[in-house]
Amino acid sequence: MGAVNGARHGPRRRGRRHPQCDYNARMYIIAIGWLWVALMMAISEQNIVAGILSFVFYGLLPCLLLLWLLGTPARRRRQAQAEAAASRDEGKPD
Repeated sequence: MGAVNGARHGPRRRGRRHPQCDYNARMYIIAIGWLWVALMMAISEQNIVAGILSFVFYGLLPCLLLLWLLGTPARRRRQAQAEAAASRDEGKPD
């Protein structure tokens, strides 16, 4: 049986998605790809010490720095939301 009204995969879900969901998924996919390339570079090194150092300095440290820097706006947003929620809770009578 064919698709009805152009619906190929069933009804579309209508709900609120987390606004950072797509951004975070893309950020982690890029980080995983970067680490994979760094791991392949490290494996191709002649010496085990050079391989470990290559992975740490070309892969792990830059990736952690990038994730930390790109995650700063989200951390600030969460902190502001927590402070706003705390100030709202202080104003409520028991």
